[in-house]
Parts: sequence; structure tokens; C-alpha cells
Amino acid sequence: MHSFKDICSRLKGLKYKYLLLILLLLFTLELSGRLLKHYYQDPEQFLIPHPEFGHFNKAGYAGRYTDVYLKTNSVGLRTLELPTGKKRMNEFRVFCLGDSRTFGVGLPDRETYPAFLQDYLKSAYPTRDIQVFNAGVPGFSSAQGYLFLKNRVIDYQPDLVIIAFGHNDRWLREGKTDREGLPHFADLSPVCRFIRSSGVFTLLKFTDDQVENISVYDQMKQFISATLKEGYSKILPQTNIQQIVLKNRVPLSDFQYYMQSIRAICNKAGIDVLFLNLPGNPDNFAPIDEAGQFIAEYRLTEALRSLKKVTDLNFYYSPPAHYYRGVIFRNWGEKEKAGEEMALADFETTYYPTANIRRRYTEWQKANIKYRRNFSDSDLADHAFIKNPRSMVEAYENVLDKICDGHRHEKCKNLIIREKDVKSSFYIKNDVDHFNSTGTAVIARQIANTIVTDIH
Repeated sequence: MHSFKDICSRLKGLKYKYLLLILLLLFTLELSGRLLKHYYQDPEQFLIPHPEFGHFNKAGYAGRYTDVYLKTNSVGLRTLELPTGKKRMNEFRVFCLGDSRTFGVGLPDRETYPAFLQDYLKSAYPTRDIQVFNAGVPGFSSAQGYLFLKNRVIDYQPDLVIIAFGHNDRWLREGKTDREGLPHFADLSPVCRFIRSSGVFTLLKFTDDQVENISVYDQMKQFISATLKEGYSKILPQTNIQQIVLKNRVPLSDFQYYMQSIRAICNKAGIDVLFLNLPGNPDNFAPIDEAGQFIAEYRLTEALRSLKKVTDLNFYYSPPAHYYRGVIFRNWGEKEKAGEEMALADFETTYYPTANIRRRYTEWQKANIKYRRNFSDSDLADHAFIKNPRSMVEAYENVLDKICDGHRHEKCKNLIIREKDVKSSFYIKNDVDHFNSTGTAVIARQIANTIVTDIH
């Protein structure tokens, strides 16, 4: 019979064996993950923190991002390597600065508008050494674009820069504008950075990506996520939504300042500049006009069908979509549905523009952030974003429309493409912002026609 001391000694030995086995397993997983890093890039780590610009594309990336395979060069741009040394006599350099729409979210490398522009210009000027560089960064505003031009792009001696900002400038962020402090969308805590840099995390993320289309696995992830959110909502303190201060990332006055500053930088350096306005999908607003007309004619079912074109988009931002739905449900005597839609409309007029307002509203409710505001239908109907949902978009477009006034010569041009100039078939399906290859080809052709006389 074994003594108590012998049993403890054996258990202790087993404990160390199991500990050694666990450490060996972790070492194997870590080593496997680090080897895997040479073949797999985590799409969630494509945008990385940057001390000067807030965030930037990861340099030397080769992998999937927004469902397409793409590459970045040694400085993080989705383009050929940037030129070094003195510019050649026959060389003409074009830099396209912008956000995710210039970058080409959802498109292969050869289908972005800068890539098409390169083809068009080379075809028009076969004897010239024309190089078009895609300098787009997803999430960039004019504040970041101004700094990028001033502190980086100008050093590469561009002959022409194309500036396409304004879309992200209108978005809201908590507390500060971009001029007061750039957002660090890609920033993580030191602990999170350490975990994400590990081989084990890479291995788990790779496994997650490979099996994400298996329905049982997706259901399990959704269940865990919902359980965690529900748990957090019970322990988080309640917050009044009206205490959260949201500001446009770049208010209209700041947007005008950055555009004027970009024009001044280019003028001083003798660089041609083209200010480009890229519109959103007309399906975000046009169906609302149609629905308003149907409601006036009391064709409510047809109006609801038109509004569905908006609410079916993956991201949409338009308070009237919910306001009109509220009007329709109220006319049908469905008071609960009408109240919900009116509350959503009121919520979005307060926090516009915010992508997919219903989801945001639901998330804030789950997080114990309470939104309670007394509003009347008449007050809501008179709201600027209900009467004219395009009002904010048009205000930023007007700045670009007038930016070359008094400076309208070969060094400063603008190309204002508006919602009425495009078709919903130019956009990625159910996307309110990003163009498909048909759209980018049309944009590149219009740019080429605008600047063709500037290439000497």
C-alpha cells in the first residue's frame, strides 16, 4: 500500500509532466504560427497605427483584404515601388490621394481607378513614361491627406496630384475633430498588440478564416459573441447617449482649410492639382425621392418597396428612410412599428452620418447606453436631414466646386462627379460607397479626359 507521501510525490511528478506537455504543445503551436506568417496575412492587421497619420496601410502586405487579394509596396501603398533619384526627362508622375474609394476596396489591384488611369494615359501618350501611383488609404480624411502630401508625396516630385477627399470627413467621431487629434482606428493596447503578434494567434485566426463559411461554426461564434455582449451590458454602467459628444471628423470650415492648403502647396511647388469629387451610390438617396412621391399619391405599398432599396444596402445613412417608413406604418395603424421607425429617424438626425443606423442603435441599447428624447413628428419633419438628406453631402461638394475659383488655370482644376452623373450599377452590390470595376473605369476615363491637355 502506497503511503500518502508516495502518492503526493507521484502526483507532483505527473503535474510536471503535464506542464511540460502543455509547454511543448504551446511551443509547437507558436512555431507553426510563426512559420505560417510567411504565407498568411491577417486582414484585420492591414491598417496599422502610424505616429504621424493616425493609421496607414501595412507595408509589404500580400494577402486578402476586403475579400480580394492585394499587395502593397515597401511604404504601404497599393502601387508600384515609388521612384528614387532624379526624375527622368520623359517621365510624368501622377499621385492619386484619397480614401478607400481611391484605394479600391473590394477590387483587385488592376481594377482600381488609378490602375485604369495608368492604362488610359499610356494609351493616349505612348511615347511618354507615365506613372500613376495609387496613394489611397482606407479611412483617410482630408486632414490626413494634407499631411501625407505635405510630408511625403511632395518629395517624389509629382507632376500632377489628384485629391479625392470629403467622404470620411463628414463622418462622426467622439470627442475630437481630426484637426484636434487624428483618430487611431488601427490602434490597440500593448496587451492586444502582443497577443496579435504571437504565432498562436496567427494560427487561430487562419483556422477561423478557413472554416468561417461552415454554418455550424458561424452559429457557434454568433452565440458566443451575443452571450458576451449580453453579459457586458449587465455590468456596464448606464450612459445617457446625449452625454456623448460627437463631431464631424473634419467640419466644413476645416475641410475648406485643408483643400486650400493643398492647393497652395501644389501651386508653390509648380504641381498641377485636380480636385475630384466621388459621389455615393444613388440608391442611397434616389429611392427616397421616389418614396416621397408615392406617399404624396398615397401609394404606400410602392413607397415601402422603394425604401427597401435603401435599407437593404449593407451601409446606408439617410434619416428620411426611417421617417417615411414611420409615416407609412402610422397610416396603416401599426403604432409600435411606426414609433420604432420614428425613433430611428430621430436618432439618425442626431448622429448623422452613421453607417447602418438600426444596427448602431441596437448595439448601443445592448451596451446599456440609453437614448431617450422627446420629439414630435412635426419637429422631425422640419429637420434639415429629413427635408434634404443630401444637404451635408452637397455642402462638402460645394467646397470642391469652388476651390479653384480665382485660381482656375492649368495648375488647378476640379472634376465634380455628382450623384446624378452615376448609376447604381457602378457600385459593388449593396454597397453605398465603393465602386465596382465598371465604376472605376468610368471615373478613370473622365479624369483622363479632364487632364489630357496637362501632359505636355
